[in-house]
Amino acid sequence: MVPLGSDVFERGSSVDAAHAAFAQYQWLVKPDEAQRNAIESALGWLSEHSKASGPLLGAATAFHAWVEAGHARAPMRAALIRHWRRTDILHFPLPLVGARAFIADAPWEPSEWIPCFLNCLYDEMTAVENRTRALERSWRHARLQSGAQRSTSRADKVIDILAAYPLISATRLSDELGLSLKAAYIYLERFLSDDLIVEVTHRTARRLFTSLPQQIGSSLDRTYSV
Repeated sequence: MVPLGSDVFERGSSVDAAHAAFAQYQWLVKPDEAQRNAIESALGWLSEHSKASGPLLGAATAFHAWVEAGHARAPMRAALIRHWRRTDILHFPLPLVGARAFIADAPWEPSEWIPCFLNCLYDEMTAVENRTRALERSWRHARLQSGAQRSTSRADKVIDILAAYPLISATRLSDELGLSLKAAYIYLERFLSDDLIVEVTHRTARRLFTSLPQQIGSSLDRTYSV
């Protein structure tokens, strides 16, 4: 099987997808000045519509009107999270944006689109909850399984870091835990061989890894003694 990214066309698609994902991430996490201004404008729409309809139905109505007026979705998506935190719908900045309500065959009439959007939000919330529960179960199981270690082992701490970061490199792991770069790679290679993590870059330098929450506990049978 050809590894993902080894083909020039696959790599191009992956880079484009990563660039688009990073652009959306910037809107949500660290917007620049122009983006902040656009988000503030979207927040005004949300506040106005929420006066009569509440933070959820009002948000759906505002989003539809926003897009209908020709505005981009990204500012409203970032505004939604801020708005729901201000109105106590969210206690944490979870990226709930109803993305599937904008697929090609989604209805656009308000009477159909607004329920569709709210249903998509529910599906996203359910997915986040299930993912979080799976991650917590896997993390707890992995921590229990990593108990029989040498006193100097950092395997349990490595598991904590892998659970906390969506992507991690050996350099980042080394910095976070005060490990040598060689030791960090040993942990990552062993976890990789046991299918606890996957490598997403497939290159010799600047390798990035991501955890498999559904497997991190069930596959941790080896005792790591680095």
